[in-house]
Amino acid sequence: MLKARGVEAVAVCLLHSYVNPVHERAVKAILAEECPGLRVTISSDVVREHREYERSMTTILNAYLGPVVESSIGNLEVALAEKGFAGQVVLTRSDGGGMTSELGKRGAINTLLSGPAGGVIGGMFIANNFAYLNLITMDVGGTSYDVCMIKNGKARTEQEAKACGYSVLIPNLDIRSVGAGGGSIGWLDAAGALQVGPHSAGASPGPMCYGQGGTEPTVTDALVCNGYIDPGYFLGGEMALDADVATKGIKENLGDRLGMDLYDASSGILRIAMSHMAEATKDIAAEKGDDPRDFALLCFGGGGALFGSFLIDELDMASAIVPVAPATFSAWGMLMVDVRHDFSSTVMKKLDLVSIDELDSRFEELVQRGTDILDRERIPEQDRRMLKSLDMRYAGQEHAVSVPLTFTLRENGKTRLFEEFKKAYADVYGYNLSQPAEIVNARVAALGRYRSPS
Repeated sequence: MLKARGVEAVAVCLLHSYVNPVHERAVKAILAEECPGLRVTISSDVVREHREYERSMTTILNAYLGPVVESSIGNLEVALAEKGFAGQVVLTRSDGGGMTSELGKRGAINTLLSGPAGGVIGGMFIANNFAYLNLITMDVGGTSYDVCMIKNGKARTEQEAKACGYSVLIPNLDIRSVGAGGGSIGWLDAAGALQVGPHSAGASPGPMCYGQGGTEPTVTDALVCNGYIDPGYFLGGEMALDADVATKGIKENLGDRLGMDLYDASSGILRIAMSHMAEATKDIAAEKGDDPRDFALLCFGGGGALFGSFLIDELDMASAIVPVAPATFSAWGMLMVDVRHDFSSTVMKKLDLVSIDELDSRFEELVQRGTDILDRERIPEQDRRMLKSLDMRYAGQEHAVSVPLTFTLRENGKTRLFEEFKKAYADVYGYNLSQPAEIVNARVAALGRYRSPS
């Protein structure tokens, strides 16, 4: 039936394969024999955690993306080879790490949120090499405003993400996006109130001032009308902007209908876009109990520097940092990437009932999986690190906190582990409870260092 229907990819997710994957592997072997060439993704190869819905969606999306990503990577490799490139292609992952192209073809799901990650990677480099350990990164592109917090030199990460409304279990940098980019469109709602975004003019046709057929006023058009962008020196003078078209568009589409002059209408677009940016920044800080005033603002993307000064005033922040060539800062950040692969195993036991032997056994298995994959990527022994952690929560709760294992379990015991859990829990929620703790997942991040540009 699969052959007859021309199916390209199949996702397999069995209920308890996160504990024992033998049946999933058998299904994969049967499909390979019966349908040669069929792309088969089994959940135990993608994510070994409980929560069957999220595990299923992660597997399905990996199978769905696989053929497209594999084709794109293959085309890139062919084009590079034709140009004489003899190096290794490394892809950025959603968690800010890197992976070889071969692993990217098999684990396409890990590229899902990798686009904005490059700027955050660059931000961590700045945080750890200059006097700014605490940074809020803001990336203003054509469609969105992407914000992430770096605290003590590290970006926040999450173990679950949303993709088109679906929950997926992939490690990812905690980056929040709102529709407030250069191409975000200014429009009037049913009540006649001015709104900005989330829909965007994109790159084609783009803002009206680009002269490519755009008919709706955008944030970029407002920046031109208010004098923040010099229409005669856009892209260093390589591209002329049509200020007259932008002026006419904002006046006719918004100003005349609102009873405002040109300056007030275009300023309204900018104030609303900035308000969206400020609220997104406040929200991501407040969720973890942080205050934006304790951070510096790193501004990049095509429009980051244009809004940085507005935002530090709005958020009462002390400083804004604009890197050299901010429009290409995310691409530069990708050059700083190190290999990273995350592995997990569901434990789901109260701390009192789990043994140190069992935890050691879980970590040995995960470390071995990490070692195997770093071997395949030819990472030298001296450039490897294995970071261990446990997802823990109070018994009966739904959400867990990550507890890094910077100590040896066998030497320090479960008492030390419980104390570290309480510290991590209090850091997130501000208090502790007087009830037993529970271990949800064991995790290992296998890291491999690449040589970065100076």
